[in-house]
Amino acid sequence: MKWYQLFLEGMLHMRERYVIIISVSVLLITSCLGHFVLPGLLLEEVNPKKDNQFDSYISSQLTQRYFQDNSNRSTDAIIEIVCDQNLSDYGFPGTGTASDPFRIENLSLETTSFYLLYIYGTTKHILIRNCTFFARRSTIVLGPLAPGTVTIDNCTIRTRNYDGILCHADNVTISNCLFERNYDGISYSSCSFLKIVNNTFRNNYRGVFTFQNDGWSTIIDNYFHHNSGGVYIINSPHTTICGNVFLSNRVSILFDSTSPSPSSSFCVVTDNRIENSSYYGIIITGFLGQDFSRDNLIFGNSFANNNNSASSQAKDDGLYNMWYNKTAKQGNYWSDWWGVGGYKIDGWAKSYDFYPVAKPLHDLETPVPVFLKGRAIIFSAIAFIILISLAISLLFRARAK
Repeated sequence: MKWYQLFLEGMLHMRERYVIIISVSVLLITSCLGHFVLPGLLLEEVNPKKDNQFDSYISSQLTQRYFQDNSNRSTDAIIEIVCDQNLSDYGFPGTGTASDPFRIENLSLETTSFYLLYIYGTTKHILIRNCTFFARRSTIVLGPLAPGTVTIDNCTIRTRNYDGILCHADNVTISNCLFERNYDGISYSSCSFLKIVNNTFRNNYRGVFTFQNDGWSTIIDNYFHHNSGGVYIINSPHTTICGNVFLSNRVSILFDSTSPSPSSSFCVVTDNRIENSSYYGIIITGFLGQDFSRDNLIFGNSFANNNNSASSQAKDDGLYNMWYNKTAKQGNYWSDWWGVGGYKIDGWAKSYDFYPVAKPLHDLETPVPVFLKGRAIIFSAIAFIILISLAISLLFRARAK
């Protein structure tokens, strides 16, 4: 008798209790349909594009009006602006209003000095755009100044392993810039309402580093590639991280807190693609094991192929952090989720994503293995083997009687 005949005959001998087994198997198959990538299984390597212009970078010359006497400056910077009058002294175009800001634009500067552009104590509106800066230390330093008066747009920022932009001013907008080969692309502290939008951070130690802020900053639609850290939020509440791509970083996002207040709490992480991190995609931790990082909301993100050496793609050592939107009943996509139950997050907080998403929410670079098109194949094969084994077992029992 052939195997399929044994199978059919065995099915005829099943009792009602075995119908339950079949139903459960079918339920597993249908509930687990969706995209699946085995952790650690890649069909192709990620090959980042190299910027060949960096080594051949040559700065152009400014006209003489931008180079004033440096002998009385309080900082080692090429351009130092410590009052509104300095903007006119340098001859920058504009009147300083919101509709006609002073414009520092179309410059290509390189310096061996510590800083390239230093702005402090101004009240006029300033637009820095279409510039290429390379400095020994920070290219741009923004001290306390009137909130909402500085915008940096479409600039290339490189340093000698230091902070690209060091910001201590409220409501600054940084957009469409390239940060490359810095220690921190953007480092900001003691400020709030910073807007970091549509920038590229690659080959930095950290893309964005924030410490001891009042919060309410937004990090939106940026691209983080091949950094040791993508975004580090330290002692900074109410930060929104939305719509970004994190690809091939060591750690994509980290929340840490050294004290109960201020702490990295009440932050929102949503609609991000977090892929191929060599360590965790997101880490929520506290200084010396404290649970100060709390009440953060993480949902609607795609986690793919992060931290292949561990059991989870994220870690939570904080408190009351939510890895899903309870109202919308939406969690995150996890490429290593098996399709049954919640997704367990590493860490002593014992957090779960109770509403994991079956299919990616974003286009992923990690391909689906051609021989494994989804969970349905896995569970179909398992269920089929179980049913055959059960049928054969029942057949032999019936014959034994």
